[in-house]
Amino acid sequence: LLTRAGYPVVADGQFGPRTENATRSLQHDAGLVEDGLVGRLTRAAAERRAQERERPAFIQAKNYTHVSADTPRRVDLIVIHTAETFVRPGVARAVASWFAGPSAPKASAHYVVDPDEVIACVRDEDIAWAAPGANGVGLQIELSARASMTAADWASAPAQAMLKRAAGLVAQLCLRHGIPVRRLGAEELLGGARGLCGHVEVSLAWKKSTHWDPGPEWPWGMFLDLVARRVASA
Repeated sequence: LLTRAGYPVVADGQFGPRTENATRSLQHDAGLVEDGLVGRLTRAAAERRAQERERPAFIQAKNYTHVSADTPRRVDLIVIHTAETFVRPGVARAVASWFAGPSAPKASAHYVVDPDEVIACVRDEDIAWAAPGANGVGLQIELSARASMTAADWASAPAQAMLKRAAGLVAQLCLRHGIPVRRLGAEELLGGARGLCGHVEVSLAWKKSTHWDPGPEWPWGMFLDLVARRVASA
């Protein structure tokens, strides 16, 4: 929580001097008593700062479907995509700007994630154009990555930073919409199950696209564990 709030420490299970110093820094910035103790006010301050840091900037996509508040849609799925780009800072903003620009494709996503930033492009309440068959009930997450990435590629420092950032986002979305942290296959999608999937599962289920992202080496087990931990600690 301290790291998410902007006071990075190593999560080693020990409340040592560095953790205490980070806690005192947080307390100083929040105008609290600098006693190094994690009480109710200190935890609340850390959670508030973490949420502020994780709140994504918004660049409205050009192409999407507006949903009236009078007939709200039900969100059942979180669909993971790769934007087919390099894993590097600045990509999320560039992709979001492309979705918003005059030459925007007939596509969009709710969120775009890179190692440093999350950009929102379509409100959760509206429908992004990214996964035919699952657009109406899905939240679409684009990662600055490629479906062809290997396990070693996903283990790189930039990719790991992006995965952690994406896990924090997905955890918030799961809590917000009551979505269980589990991976779904094509048959489960067709059966109306709720959870997480890749674009590939949507393609297999509804056969309206041939996309196979996030790719066969995408670390589902690790990612779901990260999301589950963040949900449990919320």
